[in-house]
Formats: sequence, structure tokens, C-alpha cells
Amino acid sequence: MVGTPRKRRVTITRPEPLTMANLGAGLFVPTEYRATIDDPGLPGVVDLEVRLHGNAYRVEELRLSMRPSHGAPVTSEALRQIPVADLLRSSAALAIPPWRPTSREYVSSPRELRSRAADDPEFLHAVAAAYRLAALVGTAPTIEVANKFNISRATAGRLIADVRAIGILGGAPLGRAGESDEDDE
Repeated sequence: MVGTPRKRRVTITRPEPLTMANLGAGLFVPTEYRATIDDPGLPGVVDLEVRLHGNAYRVEELRLSMRPSHGAPVTSEALRQIPVADLLRSSAALAIPPWRPTSREYVSSPRELRSRAADDPEFLHAVAAAYRLAALVGTAPTIEVANKFNISRATAGRLIADVRAIGILGGAPLGRAGESDEDDE
């Protein structure tokens, strides 16, 4: 239709057989996927080959194809216009199956939450999994933990520190969210 703006279309394809990585607390993510993104704001159709490396997804291959409709050539300038990090974040969010930490309601007050968390390994693992999921897709982990458990950012930060202190989450890279990964090259 003329005058109707097109929206971004993202198609996720997973290889067969599908291999999933366990991030804990029942959270499983694909170790690899392919995303095809057709967005009128991009210079063409973008294909991303994405693989899980340690605690983060990485784009291993990027392909830009001309759109048949307007045939703009693939140039180095067109490649520089591709927001790779944004496309990786949005595709990862679609590639990962929906996850809910638990069916139990944990929140009554921040103080009670932290005291209950100290005695509830399942909850602490759920906090770690929510953190890892956010770091994996490139969103702010502390804010995601706060949103997932309906708590303040400060309480989420304290819970994350508690989870790190007992060793469920590894140490964060200096000045960045996430976990250090010694195996990462």
C-alpha cells in the first residue's frame, strides 16, 4: 500500500538439531541462531549468524542483500549504517524462549525479600538467571532484575551483590555488567 509505513520484520531460524545452553533456574537459550532483518530504515536485508560465546551472544557473520524493490547497491557506506548491536539485542530477545523465574510471589517488602532470599537457593538462582538473560541480550541487568521481581533498582543491586558473594554469579568485568569469562578469547 502506498503511504503505509512498513515495520521491521525479524525472522529467527535455529539450526537442527537445536542446542540449548542452561543459564540456571530453568532458563535455556539457543547456542546459535540466524536472524533475517528486513527494516525499511536499513540499507538492505540483513542476515546475522549469531553464536553464544561464554556469557554473551556475538555476531559471527553479517550479510547485507539488496532489496529487489529498489535495488540500492551494497556499499561500504551502506554497511556502516547497520546498527549491529541494536539488531543483535532485538534478535536475541526474539530467539530466546519466554522465561518466568518461578510461579511463587516473592515480593512483600525489600527487607523481607532479602531475608527470604538468604534462605531460598531457588530464588537466588532465579535472580542470577534473570541477570544473565539481560546481560546476554544487552539490556541493563540490574534494571531487568528489578523489573522481573518488581523491586527497586537498589534492592536488585543488593540482591545481585549477594548472589555474586555466594558464587552463583561470577565477578563482573571492570566497569561493565555481566560476568567475567576466563574461557573467552
